[in-house]
Amino acid sequence: MKPTKIKLFFAIIICLLTGNKNILAQDKTFGYRWIMHQKDWYQKVSTDEIDGEKSLLLHARSNAKGKIGTLIPVFQLDKNGAEITITIKYKSNNCKKTWLMLSKIGECERIIANDTIILPTKNEWVEINRKVKIKDALLLNVLLEAEGSHEKGNKLWINKFGMYANGGRLRNEVITLNHNNTLSNDNYRIKTTARKSGNNEDNLSSKMHNKELKSESSALEKLPIIKLNNADYSEIPSMDANILGIGETVHGSKTLGNVAFAMIKQRIKENNCKLVLHEFPLESSLFVNRYIKNDPRFKLEDIERYMEGSLSSETTIDFIKWLKYYNTTHNNTVSLWGMDLESMKMAGGIDLSEFVETLFKEQRNAQIDSIVNRLLNGESSVSDQKELTESTGIIGKCLTEDEREIIKWCLLTNQTYKETYDRLVHRDIIMANTCYKLIEMLTKAGETTSIYGHFSHLNYLVGGDMSRLDNYAMGHYMRAQYAHNYQAIALCTYAGTTLNALADKVIGVAKLVDAPVGSIEHNLQTMAKGMLYLPTKYLDCTYVVKMRELGNSNNPQQFFYISPKARAEGILFVPYSVAIEKSEEVLKRYLNYVDNTVRRYLEKAKKQNKQ
Repeated sequence: MKPTKIKLFFAIIICLLTGNKNILAQDKTFGYRWIMHQKDWYQKVSTDEIDGEKSLLLHARSNAKGKIGTLIPVFQLDKNGAEITITIKYKSNNCKKTWLMLSKIGECERIIANDTIILPTKNEWVEINRKVKIKDALLLNVLLEAEGSHEKGNKLWINKFGMYANGGRLRNEVITLNHNNTLSNDNYRIKTTARKSGNNEDNLSSKMHNKELKSESSALEKLPIIKLNNADYSEIPSMDANILGIGETVHGSKTLGNVAFAMIKQRIKENNCKLVLHEFPLESSLFVNRYIKNDPRFKLEDIERYMEGSLSSETTIDFIKWLKYYNTTHNNTVSLWGMDLESMKMAGGIDLSEFVETLFKEQRNAQIDSIVNRLLNGESSVSDQKELTESTGIIGKCLTEDEREIIKWCLLTNQTYKETYDRLVHRDIIMANTCYKLIEMLTKAGETTSIYGHFSHLNYLVGGDMSRLDNYAMGHYMRAQYAHNYQAIALCTYAGTTLNALADKVIGVAKLVDAPVGSIEHNLQTMAKGMLYLPTKYLDCTYVVKMRELGNSNNPQQFFYISPKARAEGILFVPYSVAIEKSEEVLKRYLNYVDNTVRRYLEKAKKQNKQ
């Protein structure tokens, strides 16, 4: 690939990964947090001054739909027949149609009804007020949608937007802890006093607030919450699950990473776990799996060098070293594979080329060098693929049958999802399909699988809150495929530190936002004397509560409304998080994923040209 093409390619990728600053205009507009739909996105979201007034401006793509959404809690209202009023003032240009889609979300975050409010397309200001009944709804998702025409300049201006009930304005958050503070199990229900909704809900006294906090904490204390002592997780019912997903709600936490790997080690030793899947790229795990199976050609320092830019690298490296030692005394019976894929096709090519190059370090020839070079540049031919994946191929004959199948899967995935955008949008279904492939190929009857990743991927519904209605999580597909043989656990924490992206090219230690009053973390913190495990089967399906979700970036908005019972089998709570530690040298070298991939490609290309 020529330097000019490299620059152009990565300029496009940077835009896709970091976004345009104008996207920030969607945040908190009209007092609401708006989330861009992953598949039906607006070309641009900005603010504009038109007719002397500031407005939100949505640029729809030609002949395509655009959606932004916001999630509103309504559990504090009368669920037997509350009425809300929606007000919007807008104008449009060249759009085929514009409308509001309201999704009423009930028990266990199930969509119980959809309402559409048509916004007639007019190039003049129109104000619409609609009343909507929200019987049995706990949450309300609102999507602002437009479909562009074949012409250019498909625009939708919003000058005013609001939702109202009981004389007050509805917001993305409510002060009330939850709608009825109800929890239950098969034998009893515990119901604490709920705050009554009214016009002055934003001005409730701290005395009433503290009274309700105590009341809800008391309700939780009456449940069979498991106190975990001496790092023994055997009391957690899901520890013997056929497939266990351990999902951290915070990336970059050494504490949560250590807990996850301690659980996996225990499952390996006590629950016949023979397959471990991790949220890192499948292509790179070919290298890792050779190392833990004690192939002397594959060195730890090479794995460390590759992984040191990852937020979970230190805890993962410690586990890799432990697993290598365990395999030396257990006939190399446990495998560790990635379930993710590289965000960029180029990075996948680098991973595969490094694996083949290392495998044939002592027996290189012109044919192998040529295949390695084409892998690096993403130019593998049909002939190359046969040499890699067939048992008679020059490379394939030196691989295990599992490795040949996995390389074939990597090549197919890379070919199917060539563009970075497609990889990001379809990431969870790709990971789910990879998990299916690996579990069916590598495990036998009676053997179990442990999966470690972010809870946004491993939970049973969507990645984030229900403002992302059809952004299904990997765990959603796993649950559909394996039913209750797949079980997920959330790892969460009250406060502390984490390592993540402080800015586009700055990685460092950040302080976590303390869990707010009314969140599941805050409620568990009031009774925590160490680690706790809360089985969600004892919670009611109407129990909606805030829970933290923080990925790679230091977003101050860390808590979202969910129904824990709908998301996982249980919540493992750790009071305090300590961040992953990295040297300043590493932090400076790995400024971001794109820079790291460019560096790796140029290093490999330079090396190949010398040979």
